[in-house]
Amino acid sequence: SVADLSSELENQHHLASALTTMVEQAKPLVSESYIRKVMEGNITTNEQMERITSELGLKREGCRYQVLYIGAAPRHAHNLDAEALKLCIENHDILVQEALKRYFPDTGHIYKPGDAAFACLIAVPSARSDNENTEQNIQIFRSVHQELLKLYDIEIRGGLGNICEVVPYICAVSSAACVLIPPPIHTIFLKVLPYS
Repeated sequence: SVADLSSELENQHHLASALTTMVEQAKPLVSESYIRKVMEGNITTNEQMERITSELGLKREGCRYQVLYIGAAPRHAHNLDAEALKLCIENHDILVQEALKRYFPDTGHIYKPGDAAFACLIAVPSARSDNENTEQNIQIFRSVHQELLKLYDIEIRGGLGNICEVVPYICAVSSAACVLIPPPIHTIFLKVLPYS
């Protein structure tokens, strides 16, 4: 009958609406899982890589990616008891993530491999050299460091490198200068030196 068909159509509409809502709610979890796979190198097939890069919006013309790894800690963490330190780290995580999103807004992909540790995927123009991209991101890192230290007394240390590439030097970052140091290993390591 027409009433039965109408009722069935309404049920199908509600079901489709509920499924759409579930998919939208699951997107952040799926994206987080995908970015974790990218950052940890846990992609095993070309098809999986194709699907993940497409879903995350990483297939962009004229664009490559660098990864910035950051460890954050309250400047005077050694003075805090365990409970206070835990609460402090939780609050610092929010502040650091917010700063990273503001200073590196292009991709917005930030992965947390551990407490007070962050990996930020940074889009860089492929037309610029690795050195130019690295220098620009070191300058941005310095700005993030300065802001977090000045406003929240959070000290960050970080490492910057190209995905699937070896970068042949280590860089020490301080408020004064960036000094190239011959590497014991092939990577970039940004070390924020304490102020004197």
